[in-house]
Amino acid sequence: MPPACPWSSGRSYRQPQMEEDLLLQRMEQGECGETDDYSSAVRRFMAVWTIFFRCFTTLASMALVVYLFVARNKYHDPELQNPGHMAFLVFIAICMIPIGYLCTPDV
Repeated sequence: MPPACPWSSGRSYRQPQMEEDLLLQRMEQGECGETDDYSSAVRRFMAVWTIFFRCFTTLASMALVVYLFVARNKYHDPELQNPGHMAFLVFIAICMIPIGYLCTPDV
């Protein structure tokens, strides 16, 4: 390539800058870089694992809350008749939901 390109106002580019410009040009044209099958397989696995773990912690938390209320109202569990104790257990059960989101990165 010539040292000064017409779109560069007469500036000369260093080699890394020229490679970066070519990469940006390829990205603007919609060309994808070479994909590695291993990295795409790992990304797919992480995406599936993320969805599974987030759904699992949410459903497990809601199931635990339902179990607490059923145990209190239907089976009259004496440990759950204290409102303060029951509120604390429901709070702990609901805290499982954000744990699922915090432990899994966005892919």
